[in-house]
Amino acid sequence: MINRIKKICEARDLVEIYTDKANMEQFEVGYIEACNDDEVLVHSISPYGADDGFYWESADDIFSLRYDTDYLKNLKMVMEQKKTALSTSPFPKGCQQDMSLMRKLLDYAMENNRMVRIMAKYYDLDAMGVIVDYDETTLDLQRYFIDGTSTENIIVLLEDLKVVSVEGQHEWKTELARDSRNKRQ
Repeated sequence: MINRIKKICEARDLVEIYTDKANMEQFEVGYIEACNDDEVLVHSISPYGADDGFYWESADDIFSLRYDTDYLKNLKMVMEQKKTALSTSPFPKGCQQDMSLMRKLLDYAMENNRMVRIMAKYYDLDAMGVIVDYDETTLDLQRYFIDGTSTENIIVLLEDLKVVSVEGQHEWKTELARDSRNKRQ
């Protein structure tokens, strides 16, 4: 699969990305910005043809890719009609064998105080927050709710992460709520 991911990355094709074998109706759509033998960094597109930020995923979690489907053709038409402008990627493009794409994404989020969403592989964790710190094995996240209120800090093992996303619609909404709440205080 990794060779197909690399080809699609180089071609800059809009692609459907499948990670849940039990639910073929669920998939992500985007452009593969960068990849290496273990990781994929995707510029996500919403079902409405809008820029939906960036997310990292383990290449092993991807079991199917589809491109040139009717859904993608229609989505491209919607994007053209809406004149969807994709944000400029702060990440290196193409095959990147010499760097951890997850760490690039975490560094970017931490340096820019961006809200991130993390999901775990092996247990039920879907959390939004700001990275307080991370090291070789763990991530310290200050959790936030969609209304911008902060809760506890959580520490998770990096190896347990399934998805890390930044600058998606949910992250932006939470960031705006947090910033608005901070201005009022």
